[in-house]
Amino acid sequence: MMSAPSSIHPVQAADDSERPLRILIISSLFPPFVMGGAEMAAHSLAIWLARNGHTVHVLTGVARREDAGIDADSAGFTIERRFFPNIYPLYQANEKRPIRKLVWHARDHLNPDSESIVRAAIESFRPDIVNTHDIQGIGYNLLREIGRQGLPCVQTLHDFGFICINMNMFRQGKPCRRRHFSCAVSGMVKRSYLSSIERLAFWAPSQSLLDRYRPHLPPLAEAACIQLPLLFSSPPRVRRDASLPVRLLYVGQVTAPKGVEFLLDMLQPLATTGGFEITIVGGGSLLDHLRRRHPWARFTGRVPPDEVAGFMAASDVLMMPSLWAENAPVVTYQAILQGLPMVASRIGGLPELVRDGVNGILLPPGGLAQWQACVRDLLAQPGKLDRLRGGARQCASSYDPNVLGGAVVRLFRRTIGAVATHEEALAV
Repeated sequence: MMSAPSSIHPVQAADDSERPLRILIISSLFPPFVMGGAEMAAHSLAIWLARNGHTVHVLTGVARREDAGIDADSAGFTIERRFFPNIYPLYQANEKRPIRKLVWHARDHLNPDSESIVRAAIESFRPDIVNTHDIQGIGYNLLREIGRQGLPCVQTLHDFGFICINMNMFRQGKPCRRRHFSCAVSGMVKRSYLSSIERLAFWAPSQSLLDRYRPHLPPLAEAACIQLPLLFSSPPRVRRDASLPVRLLYVGQVTAPKGVEFLLDMLQPLATTGGFEITIVGGGSLLDHLRRRHPWARFTGRVPPDEVAGFMAASDVLMMPSLWAENAPVVTYQAILQGLPMVASRIGGLPELVRDGVNGILLPPGGLAQWQACVRDLLAQPGKLDRLRGGARQCASSYDPNVLGGAVVRLFRRTIGAVATHEEALAV
């Protein structure tokens, strides 16, 4: 796990005399409309930037035209919610027939409304820089308008959205070994949009994701690995009650790539022996199926993000059985800050956050025998969780949002001043 932000290019020292920035953050979703960690990360960043004197305007989408409008957030930034028309909202992307999904994705690459909406936001706010997050659902071609306006842009990479239509390189129950034709075509279009931005940089929260992206990025763009500057409201500490069964917790989307079905199938033979209980927090396409199949488990469905801390405080270990190459799940940061040990798949960016034997245990993704043996061991020796809990608390200092947020701002400033370097590189 990285104990401090790292970068392909050295992170420069902060200069407190530099003027505050005007930053336009673009994210397809933004709280209270939340489907995953990307929008929560964008929200934390907006709060941190505003608290540190920068002027922030957020542009995001809504599912219905009547929900559009501009709000002032109590943290000191503005949120512009606009309706980006498509044949169905982003929230329903997993519920439609294949032909409709094809039409939806085509429009998401070539949505004329996206460019006009972004143009109006830029002309109104006049930012120094644009920070884009996940933009699936509001039109990838909005990047072309950023290029037309001559603005610098830092694209935050939360997943595989720029090289995979499904955003996770996971298909038919297993990770993709190569990109499929549709993803390759989509990736070419997205790269052309990114390449239209003269001053462009990429920010990934995990080195694993950045390494996967490297062959697909425009060659002159800086690519930095900086962990997420996340803000949580005074998380309660996790305390173990020895009189209770070991309390397992899963938090996240209840979908195939997340490995929830594998987790419950793995625990099924152990459920009759007692000694543990499990709570599944989250919603998704497999929720109803798994509820019927595993009535012994507790399912909460989707809950507001600010309620997750309470579930963590009432648990002994967070289970992260991901089958796809996770980037940097927000719940992992939150677990570390709350002192909650984790049992996680050794895949993607998870080993950068979960230190085996220190704040958690790493296991092969989908390794049935290894996962069952680990759970049996924790049930027999729950004292191991106490040691891992202490390790999690010691790791918490590595995720100071002021340190990480400062590194992000320095990346913004480098990108704003990158035009000379770009022109020199083109002249070589």
